[in-house]
Amino acid sequence: MPELCQSATPFDVENVMPSAFAVGQLVRVRETGRICEVVRTLPVVENGMRLYVIRSEHGAELIAQHHELARA
Repeated sequence: MPELCQSATPFDVENVMPSAFAVGQLVRVRETGRICEVVRTLPVVENGMRLYVIRSEHGAELIAQHHELARA
């Protein structure tokens, strides 16, 4: 029987699950109601929070947490 590779990292479902928002999708910032475009998805952080880089209609980019956004 072949031996398992000891250096393999455990399978982490959170880091491979698809994002709820896709790049290019329009989202609404819950706090302000502004519509922004998802520019990038970032890796899931240690606490399991998914982060997105979003761009406003004026071109400003910022990082938003998943719970701060809704579908536009």
